[in-house]
Amino acid sequence: MELLLPSSQGYFLYSKSNCKYCSLAKDLLPNVSFVNVDHALTTNKQLFLEKLHTIAETPIQTFPVVFFNGIFLGGYTESREHLEASRSDTV
Repeated sequence: MELLLPSSQGYFLYSKSNCKYCSLAKDLLPNVSFVNVDHALTTNKQLFLEKLHTIAETPIQTFPVVFFNGIFLGGYTESREHLEASRSDTV
């Protein structure tokens, strides 16, 4: 199973269809790149989650799975907090 790796620049997320928080994250994050993982989850969920675990360096249990500059942030809530903190740092 080939897995598209997170970009080393900007926001990147692994997303599922019909996922409320995936949609919210896509709307929230500027210039976000994403890949839909529905197919990977239906064909070999265990292998896919193991690969995500390796990339994120933590077990993945929820979506979206968000990275910034290639570093795992977390899900929607952590992404929102990261964005808010980065905005307050520039004020």
